[in-house]
Amino acid sequence: MPHIFRMQGCQWSRWHSVYPRYINSALGGGGGSIGYEGITPSIAVEYDDYFNSAAGDPTNDHMAVISMGSVDHNLPSNLTGPINLPNIEDCMEHCFAVVWDPVSHTLTCSLDGELISYTGDIVNTIFSGTTQVYYGFSSGTGGLSNIHRVCFGPPPLTPMADVSVCEGESIDLQADENGVDWNWAPDPTLTPLNVSDPTATPTVTTDYMVTIEYACGYFNLDTVTVTVAPKPDATATNDGPVCEGETLTLMSDGGTSYEWDGPSGYSSFVQEPSIQNIILSMEGLYTVTVTDAAGCTDIASTLVEIDTGPVIDVDPIPMPLCENSDPIQLSADPGGGFWDGDITPGGLFDPGYVGVGIHTVTYTVSNANGCTSTVDVNIEVSSVPEVLIDPQGDICLGSAPVQLTGSPVGGYWEERSRSMESLIRLSPGSDSMSSPIRPMMEMVVQVQRKS
Repeated sequence: MPHIFRMQGCQWSRWHSVYPRYINSALGGGGGSIGYEGITPSIAVEYDDYFNSAAGDPTNDHMAVISMGSVDHNLPSNLTGPINLPNIEDCMEHCFAVVWDPVSHTLTCSLDGELISYTGDIVNTIFSGTTQVYYGFSSGTGGLSNIHRVCFGPPPLTPMADVSVCEGESIDLQADENGVDWNWAPDPTLTPLNVSDPTATPTVTTDYMVTIEYACGYFNLDTVTVTVAPKPDATATNDGPVCEGETLTLMSDGGTSYEWDGPSGYSSFVQEPSIQNIILSMEGLYTVTVTDAAGCTDIASTLVEIDTGPVIDVDPIPMPLCENSDPIQLSADPGGGFWDGDITPGGLFDPGYVGVGIHTVTYTVSNANGCTSTVDVNIEVSSVPEVLIDPQGDICLGSAPVQLTGSPVGGYWEERSRSMESLIRLSPGSDSMSSPIRPMMEMVVQVQRKS
């Protein structure tokens, strides 16, 4: 960045822009030495409106690059020039700028657009490798006097680059930091208005204008356009509900890059990721952050549901079943499924066919989503006891009541044709009675008349 100064001279004015090495308060000889003579090591830019023939000055106002504390243009310390200048002893302000290019080793100076430059390794040849030096101004008028004034002017303005911001976001603007005061045009989306770097939160593309004040009362105007980029229209869906153990696919659209996160620490950077062998703990809300080509983002979510299949309720079965029991019909809710095992697909279970033991049968049913549930049912089939009636022999009519016994115990008696109370009134001849224990055993009782 160039150093720019405003200077004013009336009548005979002699100036130097001086770059001494060691101190920031160097003072050289007065009069024709212009306050520079003897300051060393140094380099200076001389702009002079007085003719000193002994120093090799031209008759016109002039400018030269000199060094090592000498104003004599006849010596090797005169690096370039002098060159002629228009009249500068006019009591007007004149703009002086200086630029050092460390790559090309070129010092370029301008006074009101009149250029002079010197190329040389001054860092090493003059300042012995020192890369940072002080700079300042010196002046002298000999036996005459006038006003010499220097003011640091504004540097050439580098306009603010236009910027973009995503909808709903803010951005810090940055005006020229070389100013001393900034006054931004009022805007409800900009705050504060008196700094170089206010924060803008525009809702639409907006132009922001600033007046920059510099030392000595100089001003620059600058404008920056903040373009508001719309958010991407993010979408998120899934192909669920899916059955537990199946594959679920997440789907999103609206941008150029995608970042998913979900339950159990799930994450993916794929636009449409698939989750294989999904389990119930993976059920829940999945969120995707969608970014478009402008770097703007939007968020969308989708709810993933895992179908574990229908809940099956099997109607109660009277157990245990005897092997000579009639076939029973099993039923379950929801209906529409099928049975498997020692049972018909429709659910008919025959104890006599399957035999004694514990039999496992399975009921399988699917819901509207095609998800399947199964339930196992254990059915116990018990054996039928062998019934024996102890023989009693012949019983005479009129004899005392007889206690009948049989095995296994725990059963009850009944007459096949009469009640138990009529037993003693049996007529002579034969009659029968049986035990109801299944299978029943029939006993024939011979009743005789006493003789």
